Amino acid sequence: MMRVLLLALLWLITSLTQAQTPTINLDTLPPCHFETDDDNIQVGAVIYNFETGTGCTQNLDVVFPVASVPKIFISAALLQRAAQGEFSLNQTLTFTEDYWMGGSSDCLNEFDLGRQITLNELNQEMIACSDNAATWMLMDFLGWNAVQFYADQQVDGIGDIVPYAVVDQRKLALIDSRWNDVPVAMASRYWRSRYTDGLDEYFTNIPRYSRNTLLQANADYFATYQTDNTATPRAIADFLIKQRDYYLNDFGYNGQAASGLFNTMMYTQRQYSVQAFPGTVYVGAKNGFDTGLVAEVNFGVHDLSGYNRTPQSIAIVFTRQINLNVPQVQQPRQSEGVLNRYLRDLSPIISAMLYPDAAVPEVTFNFTMNTVRLNTLEAIDACWWNYELSGFADSMVSDFELCLGQLAHQTSYALEDRLGVGLVLRGTNYNEQRVTLIFTLPDGSQRSYQTQRLGHNDVAFNWFHPVTMRGEWRVDIYINLQRVYTETVQVGL
Repeated sequence: MMRVLLLALLWLITSLTQAQTPTINLDTLPPCHFETDDDNIQVGAVIYNFETGTGCTQNLDVVFPVASVPKIFISAALLQRAAQGEFSLNQTLTFTEDYWMGGSSDCLNEFDLGRQITLNELNQEMIACSDNAATWMLMDFLGWNAVQFYADQQVDGIGDIVPYAVVDQRKLALIDSRWNDVPVAMASRYWRSRYTDGLDEYFTNIPRYSRNTLLQANADYFATYQTDNTATPRAIADFLIKQRDYYLNDFGYNGQAASGLFNTMMYTQRQYSVQAFPGTVYVGAKNGFDTGLVAEVNFGVHDLSGYNRTPQSIAIVFTRQINLNVPQVQQPRQSEGVLNRYLRDLSPIISAMLYPDAAVPEVTFNFTMNTVRLNTLEAIDACWWNYELSGFADSMVSDFELCLGQLAHQTSYALEDRLGVGLVLRGTNYNEQRVTLIFTLPDGSQRSYQTQRLGHNDVAFNWFHPVTMRGEWRVDIYINLQRVYTETVQVGL
């Protein structure tokens, strides 16, 4: 009898929740009209607020190369199978030279060789850091066909999901077919960092390619492998909508996987297209970039309490340069560039559409905030490095805070300085602390970041932003979406 009552209660809760998640017809949304003066830039988008029903679409069913965006399918497939009990996320894989790709900004690098890494950590590195070696290891662990099957079962409009080490090799093979015989990791290391160790087994003379040759290889790759890591805006929107529905309504493994995916995506930095989002919204994201393309998938959350982290909005924007034989080509991991600037300029429009009533809230008292210090990056970094080397141990917070206390609180900066922020929280009772920093420039535009510390009682944060515009800047700090600090500084005056 008790079991029947529990099942009835579960059915009632599910039914009530499902009533709050009506079917969303993307075809009824108006066009976005995200214009650009550059005819070489193609834009696709889905913008939608689940609570208000407002949004827009652009090139909804056009296929775009989206680079690392399909990693969200790998993550969801991993989390679903773990929830089904096939394996534990604490299971480890060994990072070997066979997976080392040699990128200068890779999270898994040469120093990690031989390390046992949990599936959970690999998943976080794949999403938050977009680490390609972690992705490759997880795809091999799950099985490439299994990952593809999962994605195709979820939505239509997804191309072939291919690890980027293979992409690197394919680009090189379009220059010289002998690269097909080179081990994939070795080819990737050459493409990314010009590592040549071992190549003498495959080439009499070690190849050296000009920038124009490599750019042409990129163009030839996109023309040749037209289904590699591609998606339509509709496909990614449908996937996020389905995952949101799982999160709200599925009390089984689908719901657990959706919860894990959203939480993992919330470790990712704010992307260019959501720079203008208010500090009262936390952003989950996954980006994709390659030569001549930037793809960004974002969702907004306005409540972090307990389990209630339901995405309130989605902002999916794909951009690409159709012709790569132009003077200005967006390069991977380039902080500036034609596509990044376009997305940053687009951000206020997206934010106004999704959060039209957003306003900067009053500063509220936060009892955990113990110390805030503004100074140059160099000064604060001199205090920070020992704390960072300790693995962010609670015991080192006092040393970091003492060092900060010996610095002047600086409110005037030279142009091209890097404005650093040092922050110490005390007595957090081991609850998660998520910090959003918003730098408002003299022209009113924003540069915003988010970071977090989990499982500590005393924690510290360190962040910076280059100051590149004369005038008055404002620094706002949000802790768990509450605005707790504001200060204005002068630059170049």
